[in-house]
Amino acid sequence: SSSSSSSPSSSSSSSLSSSSSSSSPSTYSMRPGLALFDPVKLQEYILLCCQGDRGGLKDKPGKRVDYYHTCYSLSGLSMAQHQYVSDGKGGAELNGPVGGVRNLLTRTDPTYNASPQRVKQAYEFFHKLPLPKTWTERKMEPVKVNMDLDRS
Repeated sequence: SSSSSSSPSSSSSSSLSSSSSSSSPSTYSMRPGLALFDPVKLQEYILLCCQGDRGGLKDKPGKRVDYYHTCYSLSGLSMAQHQYVSDGKGGAELNGPVGGVRNLLTRTDPTYNASPQRVKQAYEFFHKLPLPKTWTERKMEPVKVNMDLDRS
């Protein structure tokens, strides 16, 4: 029974490894400090270890799927797919999705966790609004609180 449970994961692991190694090699292991993470390894981890049986994503194997880790994992997956990596010749190329274009996600802004188009729309909307007044400009008076404890 242990051989049947290890077989599917080892076959899917090797198929993803072979597909990612057929593209240009990642230079992250050759140039430490080039990036904060290896985009290929992050994608493989999320796709192989974090998917729930009924959908959603989890923190790590053995944990339950939840909304937070689904959102967080999709953001990381998107950033890994849309990260440029060194081509080893002084240039850079787009990393792309592990497993082919069927796994491709929309690019996500890492600061706001939204598509660049939505970030632009939000910026344009809020940029049109006047700046809020300071407390001094508002000439706010302190709120008066009734401290009378006698309720008779």
